[in-house]
Amino acid sequence: MTLDNNKVLIVDDDESSREALAACLLPLNVAVLQADNGELGLQIMAQEQPVLVILDSEMPDLDGYQVLNRMHNDEKTRQIPIIFMLANLSSDKYLLHKPLIDLIDCVTKPINFSLLQEKVTAHLTIHHYRNLIRGLNKDNAKLLEAMDEGVLGVDTDGVIRFANIAACKMLHKPVIELKGVYIETIFQEPNHKAVSRWNNHPIAQVCRKQTILQVDKADFWRADGKVLKVKFAAVPVDKVGEIGLVLAFRELEQPASEQESMSQLTNIDYLTGFPNIKRFKDILNEALEAVVELDVQLAVMIINLDHFRYINEVLGHEMGDKLLLAVGQRIMKTVRSHDVLARLGGDEFALLLTEPIASPASAGVIANKIISSLKHAFLIDGHEIFTGCSIGIAIYPACGDTPNALLKNADAALLRAKQYGRNSFQYHSVEINNTIFERMALERDLYQALTKQQMHLTYEPVLAQNSDGTRSLKGTEVKLTWDHDRRGKLALNKFVNVAEDIGVLAEISHWMYDQAFYELDEEKKRSEHMVFFYLSPQLLLSDNFVDWLSNKFKIHALDGNQVVMQICESVFLRQRQIVLEHLGRLSDLGVKLAVTEFGVGYGTFELLRLADIEIIKLPEHFVARIADDRESVLCQHIVRLAHDLGIKVWVDQVDSEAQYLALKQLNVDYYQGEFFTQT
Repeated sequence: MTLDNNKVLIVDDDESSREALAACLLPLNVAVLQADNGELGLQIMAQEQPVLVILDSEMPDLDGYQVLNRMHNDEKTRQIPIIFMLANLSSDKYLLHKPLIDLIDCVTKPINFSLLQEKVTAHLTIHHYRNLIRGLNKDNAKLLEAMDEGVLGVDTDGVIRFANIAACKMLHKPVIELKGVYIETIFQEPNHKAVSRWNNHPIAQVCRKQTILQVDKADFWRADGKVLKVKFAAVPVDKVGEIGLVLAFRELEQPASEQESMSQLTNIDYLTGFPNIKRFKDILNEALEAVVELDVQLAVMIINLDHFRYINEVLGHEMGDKLLLAVGQRIMKTVRSHDVLARLGGDEFALLLTEPIASPASAGVIANKIISSLKHAFLIDGHEIFTGCSIGIAIYPACGDTPNALLKNADAALLRAKQYGRNSFQYHSVEINNTIFERMALERDLYQALTKQQMHLTYEPVLAQNSDGTRSLKGTEVKLTWDHDRRGKLALNKFVNVAEDIGVLAEISHWMYDQAFYELDEEKKRSEHMVFFYLSPQLLLSDNFVDWLSNKFKIHALDGNQVVMQICESVFLRQRQIVLEHLGRLSDLGVKLAVTEFGVGYGTFELLRLADIEIIKLPEHFVARIADDRESVLCQHIVRLAHDLGIKVWVDQVDSEAQYLALKQLNVDYYQGEFFTQT
């Protein structure tokens, strides 16, 4: 067997490992290329188009999983076969990327070199057949590269000798496992005995007459036992090597209208395959009838994704649909197999815990598990997508004894969970009806607040600690207050979630910045006086905010480096790449970036590494307990870390001299609080 390309690329940061792998490949007569990092590996792949890549999963910077993603989403590299070297089969990375890993060839560490040689030899053979098929006619090259057109090369005995990436993806089987399989096994149920009667198969009979067979509708069986609806063409070829037939197939797509009609008829949600709302109510009604005379409790939950519309807006509805399917599948892995999950529509799911619960707290445990599971990234078409959820819980019989009542009350509890900061769950209670009406009234009033000129700004001084022990004015923090007719003065944090949900937060924020720039006196504009603002995630993610802000700087003759924008680390859990891009554009304007509530979440340190953060604000509860030895030590380490990174530390809510002296001892840079207004 001769190969026009016998290059095999090894991508591994460990030099001794690369050399051992190269020595293993020496008897196979291949040209070994090496890369000691993922970026270099991708460059070599694009330039050299190796016949095979042996890729290590664990590497610094760009690891093997990220390389795998990049390869899969690049036309130049996605058709290159991979042998993936895995170190940890239980890591979060592995579990996240498992659907992609299942379609490629893998070996585990420590490497069995004899097995590796067998796999490389098999891939070289597959590459040989690939070249034979490519050489049949000029159109085959495009056919082999297409991601929606599966191609199988079959020998005269009906055995698969070659499969392209698209075929592997549609049949849910890596190429190494398709090689050597009888073709008719994909036409029959997988538990049938795989003994070939290829000569009697209708396709073989037609192809023996050198006739192209085209079939518009057929069923193929995937490796997971599910049916794949396809149309295919079987094309006989003059024997090339052992190949006598090329079979090309494409998955049939059901029109959305047809899917929705089928959904209504079958009571199944066409997108996820879960019960729809009609079927869920029937199942819930059956469950209630079964326990009507028993003294037991049942739990119904409504699960709603947080900020799902951002994903639709930024990544598109197709990506959003795929995320919904992945969310449903992950929820089902979190709960028990006999619990019933339904999709109510949009980004909302309903869950019935089919077994009686000991107490409402039992439902809370499951709700927490769901919330925790959905915090982890989803891998959708190579994109790592972060989302979260809010959950409302209604308990039978306390919250209702009919499907409609339970769903209505679970929905009311869901609304309260969103009001309390999302990524949380709430139970229904009798008080919630009043809360709903209050929320509706707040929304109505908020629409009119700017028109009625009810918003106003206050400025709280931010002090700097001088080297001689004195304090000086460093800047002011802009605080937005709503003078509500009935509720009195409301700080921004009291209505920010409502403003975001109804879409008026951007307008209010624009007014706040513009008004503050207008009110800033000329003397402060000419000084190093800093102005501290809250920056909402919604505004940061908007397309035109940075351009709008740049224009306002010019209008008000304001230097960007006088402005500090406060962001919470949770913004980093949204569209990470877009967040970093927008933060970078703000830095380019000279704007200083501050992270609030530093040390509370798990993404803060990653944010410090990837974005140009200049200030961190210590959490209020750290400062409140600063006299506690444990809290003091924790604050000391955070301040030291920040200063080592060249980052200033800011503290607000300093209420007593004891707190101030403790913070001063730690060398905190900026201060605010009631203590300074009294001294």
